[in-house]
Amino acid sequence: MRQLTAVVCSFVALLQGSETALAQDVPVPAPNIWLVYGVIGAVFLFALMGFGYVRRAVSESTFSLGEALSEEDSLSVMEKDAMGNKIPKVGSDGKPLMATVLVGSTSRVIALSGSIMILLLFTGAGVFVLYYFALGLGVPKEAMSR
Repeated sequence: MRQLTAVVCSFVALLQGSETALAQDVPVPAPNIWLVYGVIGAVFLFALMGFGYVRRAVSESTFSLGEALSEEDSLSVMEKDAMGNKIPKVGSDGKPLMATVLVGSTSRVIALSGSIMILLLFTGAGVFVLYYFALGLGVPKEAMSR
């Protein structure tokens, strides 16, 4: 109970902007290292379970990643003439008929892969921050000096 009280008091002091109050508080003893690893493992386990739930929900729907990463484009409707050559099909108004089709978008694929990389970067950094806080070390001094 004393550890919880010290953590709550430190958090309240941090919210109030009192950096000196944090240094003067009673130091919080570090928990058992297996508890630290257990909490971090549980966070990863719940994240994986969340991704699995989303994947299952997507696979049961009509969602298509190929369609989501495509964009609409207008193309002329083509037909073959007597010689077998493709020519644009002309409508009653004399203009070529246009059809809207989905075309793969490289920029959307790049944006998706970049988003995944940013997600992994923040998840990796978050694990180290969780580890520091779980050991009672707080934010590393090097991060605060910049």
